Amino acid sequence: MFMKFIKYADNAISHIVLGGTMSSSDSSSGSYARDKTHNEIKEAYHKADMNLISETVNDLIKKICNLNFSDLKEYPMFSFLEIIPSTPTTTENNSTNISRANFKEYNAKKPLDHIDVQLNNLDTKDIENETLKEIEQIISEADSYQEAITILAEQYDNIPLEELNSTVSRYIANATIQGEIDE
Repeated sequence: MFMKFIKYADNAISHIVLGGTMSSSDSSSGSYARDKTHNEIKEAYHKADMNLISETVNDLIKKICNLNFSDLKEYPMFSFLEIIPSTPTTTENNSTNISRANFKEYNAKKPLDHIDVQLNNLDTKDIENETLKEIEQIISEADSYQEAITILAEQYDNIPLEELNSTVSRYIANATIQGEIDE
């Protein structure tokens, strides 16, 4: 009997404090209307708390100013900045549901300038192939990985060592795979 009274009192207090909404009800299923009402009441409590705190702080500021300054006609005012969420535009809504067909629309490249056009027109394949052949030759003639890296570092001192190391590792992996295929 006593436990029933405690449970009744607890539920009554919850309904008064929380407004009898979703968070204070015992049912496990909810509805959209109840959720919406719950959020509206929560927002109303939030705004009321903000106003109460603002009034209290402004009263405190007024008393402090009266203690420290005489003949003030205006007092500093405290208020909370209320951030109003913006409604997303159509593009922002669609950006979460990007399809591959629309990918170019959202990832459009900037127009090429004169320098980009000239760089794209350069034919560097011959130079790249020649350099790769030289690297392949050095690797094939070297007795060890360290020797190949040392020779390449001396011959291509303008290329960072990490890049050379990556290139040599790639060639060794390719050679190993090719060797396994040939056997």
